[in-house]
Amino acid sequence: MGLATVPGDQTETDVRPLRAQGGTMSDAVVVVAHMKATEGNEAKVEQVLTELVATTHGEDGCEAYALHKDLGDPSKFTFVEKWASMDALVVHGGQPGMSVFGDLIGDGSLEADIAMSLLTPVDAGDPAKSL
Repeated sequence: MGLATVPGDQTETDVRPLRAQGGTMSDAVVVVAHMKATEGNEAKVEQVLTELVATTHGEDGCEAYALHKDLGDPSKFTFVEKWASMDALVVHGGQPGMSVFGDLIGDGSLEADIAMSLLTPVDAGDPAKSL
């Protein structure tokens, strides 16, 4: 089929480009997701997303799941994630904890426009210093 539901996106995402580049569902996947809290909700969003990090670290296939806040705009948050495979990412997207994104968007705390990139790692440099 070529489609998968991924975190922060309740629609299906086309994973065919991964396969077209010679990738498979078992290759490692890096995700970069940018989101923005609405005015006055920055602390709430940060607290909820911080709690999500702790639970996600225990998921099978989670190699990295890090939350970052923009230095110039504290309402902007970015997740940088690494998953052992697309299959692991798809399972992550179906975890109950992922509902926090819909909840935050639904109550107006988080803007609905979450920009997400799915990336394939390139072997370069020191693997210990790479995602």
